[in-house]
Amino acid sequence: MEIIYKYLLGDVILGVVWLFVYLTEKKLRKKLIYGSIIYPTILIPLFLITKFLSNFFAITWRYVPDYWNPDTLFNLIRITGGLSIEDFLFMFFLGGIVGISYEFLFKKKAIKLHRRKHFLSIVMFFISYIAIAFLFTFNPIYNLIISSSIGFLVIILQRPDLLKHSMHSGLIFLFVYFFGFLIFNLLFPDALINYWNLDALIGIMILNVPIEEILYAFSFGLMWSSMYEYLKGYNA
Repeated sequence: MEIIYKYLLGDVILGVVWLFVYLTEKKLRKKLIYGSIIYPTILIPLFLITKFLSNFFAITWRYVPDYWNPDTLFNLIRITGGLSIEDFLFMFFLGGIVGISYEFLFKKKAIKLHRRKHFLSIVMFFISYIAIAFLFTFNPIYNLIISSSIGFLVIILQRPDLLKHSMHSGLIFLFVYFFGFLIFNLLFPDALINYWNLDALIGIMILNVPIEEILYAFSFGLMWSSMYEYLKGYNA
C-alpha cells in the first residue's frame, strides 16, 4: 500500500503561506525569518535534552506514539520519538507565520525604542518544560501547552506593553490553525483516527478538532508571536 505523506503535505501548504508573505511583505521579511529560526532553534534542543535525560530518569518526552504517530520521510519520527524533517519544516514555517500575523493583519510595524532585551521567558520555558517532564506523567502535549503559557506570563510581566500584541496574535493564530485543521480533516478524513492517539487525550473535540490542538495553537501564539519584540527590545 502506498504511503501518503499527509504531514509533509500540510507542511507544503504552510510553506506556500510563508512564501506568499515573504514575497508580498518586504517589511516583514526580517521578522518572518527571525521567527522561523528562533522556534526550532529552541524547541529542537529541548526535545533532545529531554530525550537524553530519559536514558537516566523516568520522564515523559515521547510525542510519538504517545500523542500521535504520522507517516514521515525515512520514518524518522518513529525512530527519534518525535523529530523528523516534517517537524522541522512545521516549526520553521509556523514560527515565522505566527511571528508576523499581528503585523500582517493590522499593518503594524515593530519599532526600536531602546528597551532592555529580555531572555527570561526562554529560560523559564526550558526549566518548566523539563521540570514538568520529571514531575508529571501526562501526555507531553500538555507539557508544551503549559510551558508556552508560562513563557507568555513571563513576557507580559516583564513587558506588559506586549499583552495586546500577544493576545491578538494568539487569537489570530488560533483561528488560522483551527481553520487549517478543518481543511486537513476534509482532505484526509481518516488521519485523525489513524495518526492521533485519541485514547491518551481527554476526548473533547470541537468540530472534530482535539482540544489539545486548539490549546497548543493558542498558547503557541501567545508566547512566540511577540518573541521578536521581547528578545530584541522592540516596541510592538
